[in-house]
Amino acid sequence: MVHSLYLAAASLFCCIVSSVGFAPVRTRSSVDSIFARSSNQPLHLKYLHEPSTIINNENPAKEIFSSIVHKNKVAALAILFAGMGLAYPSPCFAASSILSHIPSPSDFKQAVVSILDGMSQSGTKGMVTYVLSFTAWTMTVGVTTPVETAAGMAFPLRQSIPLSAFGKIGGAFFQYMLAKYLFSDYAREKMKDNKWMGKIEKSFKSHPFGVALIWRFSPLPEFVKNVGPSLVKTLKTRYQLFAILAHGLPFTVLWSCMGAEAAAVARGGEASVLLKRMVAGISWVGLFVSPTLFGMWLKGLGDDTKSDEAI
Repeated sequence: MVHSLYLAAASLFCCIVSSVGFAPVRTRSSVDSIFARSSNQPLHLKYLHEPSTIINNENPAKEIFSSIVHKNKVAALAILFAGMGLAYPSPCFAASSILSHIPSPSDFKQAVVSILDGMSQSGTKGMVTYVLSFTAWTMTVGVTTPVETAAGMAFPLRQSIPLSAFGKIGGAFFQYMLAKYLFSDYAREKMKDNKWMGKIEKSFKSHPFGVALIWRFSPLPEFVKNVGPSLVKTLKTRYQLFAILAHGLPFTVLWSCMGAEAAAVARGGEASVLLKRMVAGISWVGLFVSPTLFGMWLKGLGDDTKSDEAI
């Protein structure tokens, strides 16, 4: 029943709108001829002061073309709706069909683990492929925790930690270097009048490693964490590298151990109480400590800006 109603409505809409869309376009000359046949008065006297609502006298060809294009767009839209009505007989069915192709988090992790299992069984070639793939993933997607956890499940722990570290830290550092040497001059030129940019550069100059580390622990997206410091001309590359290492290595070890433990539990082992406590502590740091430190740093920049404006 729903199929028939929806298909009928779509077909009716297609017919009505298509008939309007492909309707003939009347030019000014055709309209004038109609008025001329219905009146004995000269056209130039009766309609001299009436504005043309169909075609602009200055460029009639442009008006005709615009009208035809507009009507054809409406007709194409009607045909599109009719096609949707034939392909998806019910809106609910269409929505469910689209959503059914979106993988759940568990399905995504299972797919990643399956791929990494194949890499772990390929020896050196698989390890190199994982490092390069994880580097590209870090530079584009940026969400590294699920991949590191899955690598801990697929690779032995002595391999998953260095491989994930190379991939994640290498991706973050390469992205920083690309932004620093290819795009930073252009970005700084666009932001030269931004008062906040000057305050950020001053803060990085005073405490380069501390501010770079706060930036790494901030709740900002991974892309902003990597590219943002590249715009600070006074920041030395070594401080950014040290900040990436200090932030990235502990989390790589943690998530790799989590993956290894999950694999051990799946094989019948017992969960580690210490690891659970570590995860709880890291979660508390990520939810409260890191945003607080970053907010205090931003507040300090704002206070400096207000004091400079007052002076």
